Amino acid sequence: MKTLEEVRALIARGLQDNPSYTVEDVMEGLRVGQFQCFDEGGIAITKFSGFRDKRLLVFLLVGENFNEWKEKMNARLKRFAKDNGCSCIEAYCRRGLEMPLKALGWRVEQVVMRIKIT
Repeated sequence: MKTLEEVRALIARGLQDNPSYTVEDVMEGLRVGQFQCFDEGGIAITKFSGFRDKRLLVFLLVGENFNEWKEKMNARLKRFAKDNGCSCIEAYCRRGLEMPLKALGWRVEQVVMRIKIT
């Protein structure tokens, strides 16, 4: 199990190219229960989304050696989503994760793109 500082460091690393949240946003969301953190070697940060159709959104997935912990994380997220009445799990991730997630039964439904305005 990772320490709070290890989790914070992974969150910072995972958010480097993601302007949607700050490290402080995520840490506060975890503190108040708005977000969930799963540690299976790497970490997944999730939140519930949807109105009538409850979904589990994975908005941060980060860690070393993804192939070593991806199956365990996938199973844990699926259990959590089922236990909480979610109809699906959605993930916003980099293109490099597309193939490993496909191997676990995920499918591409949309690509999320952003442009920074400077």
